[in-house]
Amino acid sequence: MEVDIQEVLAAINTLYDSQLQDRQKHDQASKWLFQLQRTVQAWKVADQLLHAKRDVNSCFFAAQTLRTKIQLCFGELPVEAHSSLRASMLEHLGHITEHTYQGIATQLCVALADLALHMASWDDPIGDLIAQFGNQSSSGNLVPLLEVLIAMPEELHSRQLRLGLNRRKHLEEYFRVKVISIIELLDVAVSTEGATKESTHLKALRCLASWFNIHTEDWGMLTSTCLVNDILTVVRNPQVAPRLHEIATDCVCSAMIMLEAERIPTLAEVLFAGVLQLGDAYHMAVALEDINAITNYARIFSELGETLVEVMVEQPGQGMGSLQVLHLLVTCIGHHDWEVAEITFNFWYKLSEVLYRKNCDSVNEQFKPYVERLIEALYRHCQIEPDHDSILVQQDDFYEFRERVQELIKDVVFICGSRLCFLQMTQVVSSPDVAKNWNLMEAALFIMQSVAKNLIPEEDEVVPPILEGVLNQPDTVHLQVAFTSVQLLGELNEWVACHPAFLPHVLQFLTKRLHNKHLATVAAKALDAICQSCRDHIETHFDALLEVVSSLDGLSVSNEAVVGLLKGVAFILGRLPPQRIKTDMRRLCTPQINNLRKLIELLLSLTHHSASPTTAGSHHLTPTTTTTTTTTTTTTTLPPHPPLCRASQCSTNENNSCVCSVDFAHVTSRMQWPQCNGITSFSPRHTQPALNYLSEGTDRQTEAVQDVHTGKIVTSLIFENPVNLLFS
Repeated sequence: MEVDIQEVLAAINTLYDSQLQDRQKHDQASKWLFQLQRTVQAWKVADQLLHAKRDVNSCFFAAQTLRTKIQLCFGELPVEAHSSLRASMLEHLGHITEHTYQGIATQLCVALADLALHMASWDDPIGDLIAQFGNQSSSGNLVPLLEVLIAMPEELHSRQLRLGLNRRKHLEEYFRVKVISIIELLDVAVSTEGATKESTHLKALRCLASWFNIHTEDWGMLTSTCLVNDILTVVRNPQVAPRLHEIATDCVCSAMIMLEAERIPTLAEVLFAGVLQLGDAYHMAVALEDINAITNYARIFSELGETLVEVMVEQPGQGMGSLQVLHLLVTCIGHHDWEVAEITFNFWYKLSEVLYRKNCDSVNEQFKPYVERLIEALYRHCQIEPDHDSILVQQDDFYEFRERVQELIKDVVFICGSRLCFLQMTQVVSSPDVAKNWNLMEAALFIMQSVAKNLIPEEDEVVPPILEGVLNQPDTVHLQVAFTSVQLLGELNEWVACHPAFLPHVLQFLTKRLHNKHLATVAAKALDAICQSCRDHIETHFDALLEVVSSLDGLSVSNEAVVGLLKGVAFILGRLPPQRIKTDMRRLCTPQINNLRKLIELLLSLTHHSASPTTAGSHHLTPTTTTTTTTTTTTTTLPPHPPLCRASQCSTNENNSCVCSVDFAHVTSRMQWPQCNGITSFSPRHTQPALNYLSEGTDRQTEAVQDVHTGKIVTSLIFENPVNLLFS
């Protein structure tokens, strides 16, 4: 079926008409064009639109259509049509200049790159393209040529391109063979046209960065060209165009990644020596406050470190194992912007892995000073703004950064030792300036918290002064300091177990924080950790813990923390003398059982209420009764609020339903009422499991189930007697 080209152009005009007010017409045009792109006729339509050159929008649509069809639907074309498609595509590329709309140029160049990868009958696409568009040709045009060559390695490794495994392997080998041709082309391009035209220079460096993904020893030929010196010259000058500096940085980083896989000593020596001389350039960028250039240098130094880390550990300070790169990385991590410091984290992770595998104390000693400086810099980066008046929230980027800092410190701290790190922060805390500024104090406690688990429990010099300072904090201390202090106590649980003299003070401190809604959950988690580790010393404090557990319903503690604390207390209970277990078990469970008992009583009252033909107040309910030989089933709709519901404390959930908190059930029972102001259905989310649990092993006389379709309660045989509860 032929497609009218005028109809296509009209749909394109409608799609891109910014003045069009009728959204329906816009959507119809978009849908119609999308369906067109999925047809076989789209190949011909796209080619016709590109030849017509009507306007930018129609050409962009055509170029995008061709790229999509070649990438995803190449199998639609018969083999005999491949050559004509190639000829047409090459013709379109010949019209691309530096003034062509970039979107159209990119789509066409990617389309031709995909065609070259798909078309097995095209023996030497790179050679043919260089011959047709290269500088040696009379019709030379580097603009489309470089764009296609940039796309080829990227498309080769793209998962969207549907290539078979054998075809992909063949292309990888072909690309490795063509690396020398690419080097020769780029050498000429940079030294001639690229020397005067920045756009050509940019494309040449982008092409080089893309082709570094092809790993081969032939890259050693770079040292005999102007390319390496050109790249280093660009990155050495932070005042060049930002885009050019970024692309040159990409080149350096891609080259170093390639050198990890391919050992090419001649290229590595030249490149690494040039990078190690970028210290002054970094400081110039800092002086200029050019964050883009600073970020580029941090990327280069980090990549160099990751490339050389194995050599540095095996031959520290010798040849390629020079530790000079560590000086550069420590300088970067000292920058005031934590996002710059974060760029270096991967190197420190990799260094810790290599040193851990090496497992040599003498080697660790050589890296120890750098890790100490790293931790000191991370302490500064973790400082919260002084005017922050609450606790950091998890959605905050800075909160996530601090979490990554903790992970990093836990990974590298073995190099310098946890005790030394703790002592390092102790000295910071003892400074008069830190005592006057809550954020400096909190950052030091935060770093201590990261390594507290790794301290030897028997240590008795460094921890006691810090612990005493934390336990003596005034009630007016900043909320974030209190929060981090509680976390620190939880991490020191094993140390407290070896120093039971601190246990009463720690328990008192944490119990008090339970009554602060901002600290309740973290305090409960810390108490759980203390209970687990101090079980042999906590018997005398068990009564106080039971009081805490019995009061949890009135505290703002998360369910997870409540369960953890209950497990911790139960763990201690199991260590008590046998004669105490029964009594204390009753004390531990009674508050929970009482809540369940009240829940049952409410269900009883509601069930009797629904069985009555009339109810008090303005609600009149008409039950539907079905009688059989064994049971009487009553189906009814309940009034809007149970007798004990605190209607004034109703809140709305994500389903726009009222969630009424019942007086007697803080956590285990919350009832949903779709509307608070009318006849509603009853949806007991937690009550049914409780009923089933309490009914097990007893003379079950009733069942209460909810119809999942209607939301109504269906009761069989109304409760006649209260269920016998445990301990009643």
